[in-house]
Amino acid sequence: MRKRKFGPGETVIRLGDVGEEFFLIIDGAATVHVQKPGEPEALVATLGVGDVFGEMALLTDEPRNATVRAAGQLEVCCLGKQDFRRALELSISFRDQIRQTYFDRYHLLHAAA
Repeated sequence: MRKRKFGPGETVIRLGDVGEEFFLIIDGAATVHVQKPGEPEALVATLGVGDVFGEMALLTDEPRNATVRAAGQLEVCCLGKQDFRRALELSISFRDQIRQTYFDRYHLLHAAA
């Protein structure tokens, strides 16, 4: 994993983009936004230290389904797509945690859509 920093309001991932990285928040917070066609963007979640994001696009190979922005100074650890998939293969507990996160977020994002 490598560390990256984002300033307040800076976009970390954008709705519709190709997913290439998985993120773990190590300092700060991030906001998660979705947007229905023809409607304004809606805030659906705020993530903090220890939370992860970016897994859905890596698991499904579909475009990003939300925009995530730094809610102040944000520091994350990033894991590239291939390393993310390898970690899933090697760690049953990591795989189980990511599956639960995916399931929880799938319902949250589809309820907002």
